[in-house]
Amino acid sequence: MAGKDAGLPTVQSGNSQSSEIHLTPRGAWGVTALLMTFMVINYGDRAVLALAARPVMSELGLSAQQYGLISSSFFFLFSLSAVAMAYLATRVALKWLLLILAALWALTQVPVFFAAGVTTLFANRIILGAAEGPAGPLANSMAHSWFPPERRGLPSALISSGASLAKIFLAPILTLLILGPGWRYAFLALAALGLVWTLGWMIKGRTGPYATSSSGTAPGKRSTHAGGPATARETFRWAVCNRTFAGLLLATFPMYGLTTVVISWMPAYLESGLGFSPMQAGFLYGLPSIAALALMLGAGHGTDRLLRRGISPRVARGLVPTLAICLGGAMVALLPVAAAEHRWAAVVLLMAGYGFGTLGIPVSYAAIGTLAEPAQRSSVLSLFIAIQTFSGVIAPWLTGVFVDAGDTQADGYNTAFVVIGSTIVCESVPFGPFTVTSRPLIVTSTPDGTVIGSLPMRDMSASRHHT
Repeated sequence: MAGKDAGLPTVQSGNSQSSEIHLTPRGAWGVTALLMTFMVINYGDRAVLALAARPVMSELGLSAQQYGLISSSFFFLFSLSAVAMAYLATRVALKWLLLILAALWALTQVPVFFAAGVTTLFANRIILGAAEGPAGPLANSMAHSWFPPERRGLPSALISSGASLAKIFLAPILTLLILGPGWRYAFLALAALGLVWTLGWMIKGRTGPYATSSSGTAPGKRSTHAGGPATARETFRWAVCNRTFAGLLLATFPMYGLTTVVISWMPAYLESGLGFSPMQAGFLYGLPSIAALALMLGAGHGTDRLLRRGISPRVARGLVPTLAICLGGAMVALLPVAAAEHRWAAVVLLMAGYGFGTLGIPVSYAAIGTLAEPAQRSSVLSLFIAIQTFSGVIAPWLTGVFVDAGDTQADGYNTAFVVIGSTIVCESVPFGPFTVTSRPLIVTSTPDGTVIGSLPMRDMSASRHHT
């Protein structure tokens, strides 16, 4: 193992003759469906305040900037809790962490029904954000435990589609509750839905065969290194210092900010910016997500197929997501031009821009998840998503500032979309060509259960150089 292979961290046991598993384990898609529902509830919890924005602002006397600050408060602890939970994920089974999170979501919604007010909404958003921050990385990590690396794009896309499904199917129901018995009942309905999911997950949720123990290797297997024991610190550092990590983070950071603006502001934008009624706004809220859902699922399946056919990861999971994000950003920046022509033109352009932009996010998660050893996947994904989602602290509040500062609310929204769209384009264009430049961490299994993993020497050297 001397020479070119020296210094490569590996995870190996038993017979080293590898044979990749291409069969999807039984139960994989059932668990994925539960995780997708988990994310539907997650985004329903986020979206409910946006759907109730107008009555909440009117009843509580909030300005656009104050409402934007309440929306942004969801992300005050979002990133920190994601990192903290990543630490726990190496010590506590993912099944129980996901169950605890869902139960917390449900319990956090209840006080809004009984004692709604500015303080209650702030507390609701902050606590809910802390409880929902780890949801994405933990759900992706759980789903990845059921699939080999080259088949993780579609499961990641399905989990990310929870945001779209929440706005397509859950938002109209919540809108009817808001316009009927009142906006507080929408919060109560989400609490009940969260408790139902918790019971279902307690019965059906379980970890898949591609997971590992907290030690970093498959349960019962031993970690070895060509030149000595492989260390978690070395492989984690390689993953987070890899330029794939940095490039995809910079490319997706402003795009995630746009998703938080759409979640927080779109109903109000449709009403005061484009002149739709509250009922129309509630039902139109899901239109961008229809485009996003179709494109995300297509991209997840398509990039998996490209990888299985031998296409470079640079193309499948580097150029594809970053170019899509760039195109989406350009469309968003042109929204004021479309709105000046016709309000439906703006809706269609927003659908397309949001759809193309968001398709890159789950593909980036699949790429980042492949960088890490299985036992460290939750930690690496959590760190990536924690930094990425910090844009949610800024974007909704900044949109409120623009809306208050504009000559009209429509002018404020136009300024916000131009700034956000332009930022997306400027950050995605330079970094796409530099992502996924080398073979990522490979984890394969032999018929006798051996787990084999390695990091390319060139990438490890680059990691040390950058640190």
